[in-house]
Amino acid sequence: MVQGTFLAMNGDIVTSLSLTKLIEFHAKSKGMGSIALKKYEVKIPYGYIEIGQPSNLITRFQEKPSLSYLANAGIYVFQHQIFDYIPLNKVVSLETEVFPALISRGEKLHGYYEDAFWADIGDLQDYEKADSDVLRTTLGKVQ
Repeated sequence: MVQGTFLAMNGDIVTSLSLTKLIEFHAKSKGMGSIALKKYEVKIPYGYIEIGQPSNLITRFQEKPSLSYLANAGIYVFQHQIFDYIPLNKVVSLETEVFPALISRGEKLHGYYEDAFWADIGDLQDYEKADSDVLRTTLGKVQ
């Protein structure tokens, strides 16, 4: 069994996130866990409209907006007590089972954001794109 504080991360990502800074953040936050976050932006291809009720009067119109939010980066620092929320001999999802249970029971999960490179490399196409992005970034700095 794991004792003390530990780092865990998804195996299909590559990042320049400072693990040292994440661990330091977690130590100061004094929670059950700290989740690294990445900024994610979605471009909506249509106009966004809000309507009031009951008259259906348009109250807001925005053409092709971008929505920006913070998303799970798949990098975590946990206290060993997190295993109290993970049943033995059963496969569970951190994202859909463990994190919601922690939050509903009042355990502290903190979010850590840093402007860092992050890419999912779970399939060949994503890996090739990340490889190209890293090479482009590295070559751009050298020149």
